[in-house]
Order: sequence, then structure tokens, then C-alpha cells
Amino acid sequence: VWWLFHKFNEAKFQYLRQVLQLDDATFKQLIHYKPARVPSSSSTVSSTIKARTYWDKSIVAVCIMAGLVEQVRHLAQLDRTQFMSDIFRANKNNLNAFEFCIKNRKLAMIRFIFSFDDIKRMLRNDSEALFRIMYWMFFKFDDEVFACLCSELQIDAQLVLTMLHYRAKKPNKNDGDDDDGDDDDEKTTTTKQKEAAFDIHCFAYWSYNFVHAAVSHSLQSVHKLISFIGEELFVKKLFDRDQFNVNAIEFASASAFEVLQCVLELPNVVKLLQDNEINLYRLVGHCCRYGSDTAYELVLRKCEIGNDGLRRLIKLQYPRNEDDQFIDSAFKQTYYDKSLLSFAMFSGKTGRIHQLLPLCDREELMKYLLKTDCQGRKPFVYLVKRKKYTLALDILKYIADTENQLKLISLACVELNDSTIQHKFEQMIIEQQKQLILQKTKTRL
Repeated sequence: VWWLFHKFNEAKFQYLRQVLQLDDATFKQLIHYKPARVPSSSSTVSSTIKARTYWDKSIVAVCIMAGLVEQVRHLAQLDRTQFMSDIFRANKNNLNAFEFCIKNRKLAMIRFIFSFDDIKRMLRNDSEALFRIMYWMFFKFDDEVFACLCSELQIDAQLVLTMLHYRAKKPNKNDGDDDDGDDDDEKTTTTKQKEAAFDIHCFAYWSYNFVHAAVSHSLQSVHKLISFIGEELFVKKLFDRDQFNVNAIEFASASAFEVLQCVLELPNVVKLLQDNEINLYRLVGHCCRYGSDTAYELVLRKCEIGNDGLRRLIKLQYPRNEDDQFIDSAFKQTYYDKSLLSFAMFSGKTGRIHQLLPLCDREELMKYLLKTDCQGRKPFVYLVKRKKYTLALDILKYIADTENQLKLISLACVELNDSTIQHKFEQMIIEQQKQLILQKTKTRL
């Protein structure tokens, strides 16, 4: 039945309903059914973020997420109390069914849920729920959905300002889906719901703000948020970091170009960056790693960073304690373990690497090329692993020191367990020498 709703097909649904004798009594029983949670350490269950789970999503939630308005209407009639609870019960990713509808622009389902006046009253008086709803309004901005939510929940500039300063609740370590089936007040409130135990990569609302959401989505979302809170407050929130150690202006550097352009043209943004070398380094490094060529050039131009400025950033020793306060995760961005050249090499962008190489002190260059990040990656080895042989050869030529060249090649062979790497570089060098001789011959002729 879970899959019947998840991948709904009317003909299959009616057929199986008849064959399995799925009457209202059965559906009511299934509404209350809670599958046992299989421990993630079990050999039969994948523990990846994409693993399918059933314990954290009810039949009601699946129907809502599938956008099945008539089926949801029927389930609500079977058990109104359970329906009210399941709408706002978060899954392992800390996303409830109503938030899913906002995220995926399921306007018809949103309007149906708002047909229940008690739901609207409950949401209007629940700061936690309002904050989460508004986050998705800006993170997945849609004109119609936004207008509907503002109208039904009476969201205006004053409320957005209030919620911008709200700190979402972080679940306790022992929070889990331990519902004992009793009908208590927790079934009809959103802030006291018994949440499913969350995945480490869940939506961490306690570390988000609306500026994060807007710059990650679109210029339209940015303009809408500024119209509510004003430019000054928007700029102030640009430098708040999320749980993965990324702030909003860094998100903007990897977002649409027009978003980054708009953000950098806001009052005082450039000055705030120039006055804070840590934030400037973070932005340049993040954009160097993830941004487009036009975005990277814009950051350097707007912040007036020339060769001297890049040299200073290359030499900057980023404080480790700035990174250590954030959770360890594959998605965590770290800066203490990288140089600006590391960011360029991890991006694989030839132009950026060629720009930075001549600005590095030659005696420090080997240190930058071999600096291991927290994931165990060495920049030069990473380039070879990604089969960027031509780029790696350019770096070897720039080093112009046979001992260090051989050291880098040998290290790549050992760490990648590939004895053919040295032969590949030798062949490339021979081929380039042949091409050089040929060009000289043609010039003489």
C-alpha cells in the first residue's frame, strides 16, 4: 500500500484494493501501523542517505507527498487526529510532509491542507513551524506557492523580520520515533512532535537563515526577501554559517551569476569583506573551487584583489578553530587544511592554477602541492587521479627541479597504486619535445 500511494496508478490501485480486500477498516489500521526501524548497522540495510526507509514515513505522509488530494481527503476522514499528526511528523531528513509540498511546489495539496481551519490556527501560533515554512518559501521560491502561504498564514514583513531572528530548535541527542501509540497533546502540535531520529545530513534548520535560502535559489528570491527585511539586515546575515561551515555569500559565489552580482553590489558588502581577511579568504577560496569563471573574476574585481592581494591570500594561515566548531561530514567545508592553490587544483580549472602558480614562493610550492586536506587528498595527486595529466605536467615544468618532480610522480604512483603514471608523463614529455622541435623546424623554413 505504501508503494501504491508513492507511485500512484489508479488502475493498479483499484485492482489491488479489490484483490487484497482493502476496505476502510484496513486503511485505518495501516494509518496507525508503524514499521520497526532496522538498525543502520544491519547487513541487510544500506546506511546511505538514499536508502529507502519506511519507519519514518506514514501512509498519510506518503499520500501527501505524492500529491493525492482525494486519497488524503479520504484518509483524513478515517482518522482526523492521526492525519493531523502525520502531516507534521518529520522524516529522517527532518522534513515533514507539508514542508515537502512547499519544497516541491504541490500547490493543490497545500490548498487542501489549508482547508482545515484548525491547521491554519495551529501553524500561525507555532514559531518553529513558521520558521521552517518560511525557510522553504525562500529556498524553493515559487510565486503562486509564496502568495498562497502568505495569504493563508498572514505572513507579512513584520512576521518575516521576527522569524529571521528566530533560532530553530535543535533536537536532543535522544530524540527518536518512540511513539507508544497514546493519544496525547503531542499528536496535535508541531513543535512538540516526536521526530524520527535524524540522519547526519538532515535539514539543520537551527543553523539556517532565510538569506542562505534565498541566495541558494534565485535572484527573484533574493529580491523578495530584501523587500521584506531591507538591505541592511540582509547584508548582516550574509556571513552566518550553516552546519557545514558555509555562509550565504559563499553560497552565492557558486549560485547563479546574477545572484552573486546583486549581493556584491549591496551596500557595505565589499567593505566588510576587505576589512575581514578571514571572510575574504573564504569567499575567494570557495569561489575558486566551486564558482564559474565569470563569478571568480567578479569576486577578484569587486574586492580589488590583484596579484599582491592573491599572494597575501596564498600565504594566509587559516585558523583551525574556525573550522573545528562545525560537525564532521563529507559536506563540511574546511579551510585550515588547504591553500588558495589547493582550491584551484581541486577545481581543475587550468586558468586559475596558471594564475596562482607564479604567485607562490618556490620554496613553499611543494608544501602547497602536498598539503593533505581532512579527506586525505593531496592537490597534485588529486589532479593525477582526475586524469588531468596535461595540467599536472604544467605544474611539474613550473617546479623545474628534477628531484621534486620525481618525488611528485612517485607519490602519485604509490598513492593511486598505478605504476603506469610515470610512463604516461615520460611519453607526454617526449611528445611535447617532438612538437617543440617540429615548430622550430617550421619557423626556420
